[in-house]
Amino acid sequence: MGFLSFSFRIYRMPSQLSPAEIEKAAKALKATGGKTISPLDYRFLVPELLGYVSHDALHRYSLTAMRAYVDTLKMYKEIPEDAADIVIAAYTPEKVPCKKADAIEENITKHDVRAKVRAAQSAIPRSMRGWAYLAPTSFDLLDTAKAAALRDAGMEVILPDAIKYERALIKRFAEIEENGPLVMMGRTHKQHAACTTFGHVVGEWLGGFHPAVEEFHRSIGMLRGKFSGFVGTRAAQKLLFEMNPKSISGNVMLHMGLTEDPLTGQVVHQTYFFPYFSNLVLMSANIAKFAEDIRNYSQTEVGEIVEGKLSTAVGSSTGAHKANPINSENIGGQWRSIDADIVSVYNDIITDFQRDLRSSANSRFYVPEIPAKATYAIRRATALAEKFNVRRSKIAENIGLTRGQVIAEPLQLYLQKWTAAQGRFVDAHDYVRKLSNKALDSGKTLQEIASEDRLIAKMFKEIPKEKVEIILDPVKYIGEADRDARVFLKHLERDLISIEAAIEEHKLKITYI
Repeated sequence: MGFLSFSFRIYRMPSQLSPAEIEKAAKALKATGGKTISPLDYRFLVPELLGYVSHDALHRYSLTAMRAYVDTLKMYKEIPEDAADIVIAAYTPEKVPCKKADAIEENITKHDVRAKVRAAQSAIPRSMRGWAYLAPTSFDLLDTAKAAALRDAGMEVILPDAIKYERALIKRFAEIEENGPLVMMGRTHKQHAACTTFGHVVGEWLGGFHPAVEEFHRSIGMLRGKFSGFVGTRAAQKLLFEMNPKSISGNVMLHMGLTEDPLTGQVVHQTYFFPYFSNLVLMSANIAKFAEDIRNYSQTEVGEIVEGKLSTAVGSSTGAHKANPINSENIGGQWRSIDADIVSVYNDIITDFQRDLRSSANSRFYVPEIPAKATYAIRRATALAEKFNVRRSKIAENIGLTRGQVIAEPLQLYLQKWTAAQGRFVDAHDYVRKLSNKALDSGKTLQEIASEDRLIAKMFKEIPKEKVEIILDPVKYIGEADRDARVFLKHLERDLISIEAAIEEHKLKITYI
C-alpha cells in the first residue's frame, strides 16, 4: 500500500496500548471489585480490546491521525520541516496522555479535540504553536481514528476469535464422528421430526455463523476515514495550502491504511460503519442459536448434549443436584443486550444537516460495547464448544421415543409416489395420519401398524428392499446429511485459511508514525 515510501519513522503498532499497559488496566478494573457502572469493565471484560476501542486507545488513534496529517503537510512542504517534526513529536501519547486531554476538556475547553490540541501546544515552542492544528475539523480525527481502531480490532482480535470458535466446532465434529455419522433426532417446533446427524447439526450452527464472519471481514474493508474539513468542502485546505486538498487527505489515508469517504459533510457516512456493527450482531445471533440449542439439548427430558462442568461448579443455590446450562444462558443474555445496541447504530445514520452532536454521545457507547459484547460471546461459545458432552445412549434412546412415529414422512411420500405411478390417487398424508393415530391408540409402533395394513404391505412387496428398510428405520432416513456436512465443513476450512492469510497480510501492512 506504499506506506514505506514516506519519510517519517514507522513501526508496527498492533495495539494502541502495550501488553503491559493492558495488563495493568485490566487488573485495575478488576480491582475495583465491581465498583464500576458497566459489567464490561469487570464481569465481561475482554482485555485485548482495551488496546483498540477503549477511550484511551481511541484517543491515541486520533493522535496518530493528527501526526499523519502533519507529516503529509511536511511532505508537501506546506509546513516548515523543523516545525512539523516538533508538532509530530508533540502529538504523542507521552506528550498528550489521555488523562491530560480529558482534564483540559473538563476544566477549560469543554471540547475534546481542542483539548488535545491545547495539550500538544503546551509541548511546542510558542513560536511554532500556530502549526499545530491547521484546517482539520474534529471528526477528521475522530472518524478516521474510529475507522482505524475498528479495523484493527476486527482483524487482530475479533476475526481470530471467530475462527477459533469455528475450528472448535469442526474439531468436535471430527472427534465425535471419527468412525461414522452420529445419527440423532431432528426436531421442528421442539417436536421429533426426522433423523439428522450430529455433523449436520454442527453444519447448521456454522452455516449461519460463517457467512456473518465473511461479511464482517468484508465490512472491515468498507471502513472509511476523512480529512475534508469543517463541513466537508475542503475549503480551509484550499485556502491555506497550495497542494490539491484531495491529495492531502488521500495521503493521510495512506498513512492510516484507510480509504477515504469520497464526499462527506462533517462526518463519515454511517453507511460505512453500519455493516461492521450489524455483522457483529449477526455473528452474536448465530452464537446465541448455538447456545440455545445446547441449552435445549441439555434439558432433563432431552439430555442428548450437556455442558461440561467443573467438579466444583454449582448448578443451583439450593438444588445441589442441578447442573444448569450457565454458559448457554450467559451467551443468550449477551445476545439480548447486543441485539438492542444495533438500534443506536441505525440512529446515527441521520444527522441534522452536515452534523450534530447526538452521534458523539451515542457512539461512545456502541463503538466499544458492540465489539466487546460480541467478542466475549464468541469466547464463551468457544469454551462451550470445546467441552460440551454428547450422550450417545440418550441420543439412541430418544430416536425410539415416539415408537416409530417419525417414519411418517418417508412412508407418506413413498405411498404418494407409488400410488401415483399406478394411476391412482390416495391422500397419502391423511392415510398415514390415520395409521399414526391407530398406532398411538393401540400402543403398537407405527412400523407394526404400517406392515399390517393391506395397502402398505402390498407396496412393501413391490418396491426395492433397501427402500423398505429406509422407510421403516429412522436411522437410515438421513438423506445426504452426512455427505453435505462433510463437504460443507471442508469448504469452510478452506475459507478460514483464506481469512487467516488476510489477517497475516494486515499485520504486515498496517504501520503508523
